[in-house]
Amino acid sequence: MIEVRAKRLGVYGLCSKCNGRGSVYTEPHAHVNLVLWMLHPRKGCSRGIEIKNIKQKDLPKVFTYLTEAAKRNAQRFGRIPKP
Repeated sequence: MIEVRAKRLGVYGLCSKCNGRGSVYTEPHAHVNLVLWMLHPRKGCSRGIEIKNIKQKDLPKVFTYLTEAAKRNAQRFGRIPKP
């Protein structure tokens, strides 16, 4: 269906700007950003927090934090009964 819609709109085929990769990198140099979604446990609302330009020396701390968060979420949501 996507192919049919793209042909109808006249945009089907290989993009000359991205060469089919789906994105165009415009930054002067590579960097790492992290977007976290924080959920308030009682209110149920969430907020996105973006941490920009993470330094290479901070990557082990980031990986540790994300690993702990994944384990914590698996433990929390693993208690929800499956239908």
